[in-house]
Amino acid sequence: MHQEPELSNVEWKTQSRIRGILQRFGIDGAKVFHNTGLYVDVVGTASGQKQSIAVRGDIDACPFRRREMIDRKSTGSCMPAVMTCMAQSRSVLRSPFNNFAGRVRVFFQPAEEAESLGGRTVEAEKLLDGFDRAVGFHITAVRDVRRTRRCGN
Repeated sequence: MHQEPELSNVEWKTQSRIRGILQRFGIDGAKVFHNTGLYVDVVGTASGQKQSIAVRGDIDACPFRRREMIDRKSTGSCMPAVMTCMAQSRSVLRSPFNNFAGRVRVFFQPAEEAESLGGRTVEAEKLLDGFDRAVGFHITAVRDVRRTRRCGN
């Protein structure tokens, strides 16, 4: 995914790869939103107070000039953000379901760099209704702040 990042609204290969990774974790039933995004519910079976928590990370890439990509090992002209999303989801997806109570919804949000269109779809489709908490992740390296601002963040 790092070598073939995809821009907002065209994250088709990324979506397919994420679905494959989820299936390798034994998690089926990922649902599509905003065409290229995915979300999946992981339900814990432990006893205790049940809460619903949403975790979100973006999967689209930010466009850059080719010169800026030399040290990123990308074959395209954009920087992948999907690794942030996969990293933040890893602990949830690898945790035995009998270790927590309640539900965790993991969002692999597309189109974050394109005016947060994927986030607006989450709101419009009411995909957070009934959740107690939501957490989002976005990583910006200090040396990349100038570049990140160009992407609208």
